[in-house]
This record gives sequence, structure tokens and C-alpha cells, in this order.
Amino acid sequence: MNKSDLIRSLAKRCEISHSLSKSVIDNFMEIVTLAMLRGEIVTIYGFGKFFAKYYKKSTLFSNLTSNKRVLPARFLPKFTPSNSLKRHFRHNLGQN
Repeated sequence: MNKSDLIRSLAKRCEISHSLSKSVIDNFMEIVTLAMLRGEIVTIYGFGKFFAKYYKKSTLFSNLTSNKRVLPARFLPKFTPSNSLKRHFRHNLGQN
């Protein structure tokens, strides 16, 4: 499912217009992104949490080419599913 599919599905399920559904999804994504950029953790109970994880500067070395590459320190977005979401997948594994 991509963003367009999600917008269509939300519009149909909530019986709202496509443009309103798109606005809801776009605003949700913007709010979560801005919160993570501020260092906040966004927790949606029963679903999971979105956060930015810090990675220290690191050096990669290739044995084949003997080249070193330095990766700068950075923050990357992460998602951790809730226990109830994980349980749902374990319980429904293999069922459509």
C-alpha cells in the first residue's frame, strides 16, 4: 500500500472526500516529522512509536578495495511497533 492507496482507503472507510483524506494524511505526516525533528517521541498506543535515533560518526572499510569511507554523525527516523501490534501479527500469521 502506498500513500495514494492509504488516502483512498481512509476516504472510503471514513466516508469523507478524497481531498479531506489527503489533508489528514499529509498533516499527520508533517506533525510526526516535525515532532521527530524536535527530538520528541510520537507514541500511538496499540500501534507503535516514531522517533529519531542518533548514530555516531563511523568509518566503513572495504576489504576488496581497501577504501575507507567516513559516515558523519546523523539522526535517522525509526519506528518500533507496539507489543499489541506484534501480538496481532503473531496471532494472525498466515491468515489473510
